[in-house]
Amino acid sequence: MKILYLLTVISFYLNIHQAKAQQKIEPGEFNVKNGTYKVQKLNDSLFFVANLNQNVPTEESDPGFLFVNRQLVNKDLIKPLILDALGANKELIKENKESILLDYSLLPNGKIISVAYIVNIRTKLSIQDITNIDYKLKNCFIGKIKSTQNLHLKLNSIPFTMELNLY
Repeated sequence: MKILYLLTVISFYLNIHQAKAQQKIEPGEFNVKNGTYKVQKLNDSLFFVANLNQNVPTEESDPGFLFVNRQLVNKDLIKPLILDALGANKELIKENKESILLDYSLLPNGKIISVAYIVNIRTKLSIQDITNIDYKLKNCFIGKIKSTQNLHLKLNSIPFTMELNLY
């Protein structure tokens, strides 16, 4: 009877532990709380991760405005948001000296409308970490954009790329 009870407790513990386990980043499509994410292997050392449910404007901007000189004035707020989104995994990510490349688009009002991520193939980040980062950036960050004569206001979306060290 004691053995049966012990086996039941161990089984229960293992089931809870597996339920909390995070999905490692690997090629494929993953349905998670914030949408469907696609992971592609770019080369022997990098993964590309993007949310397939993002609404990116499809209208073409005036070709004369494609090379608007623009600057994201408050980009320093992005790293703290990402670290906050990592929660308990933050220390593991810092110890592993992780970096992440963000390729994102903003509306002229500064709201993020799409983000794609490039991470090292040996990353300790999980799909859940990426979804948490995605959610945090899209819901908590409003970019302050500066451009010559405010020409960015005439664009449908404004692309930016940045690499961040997470340690």
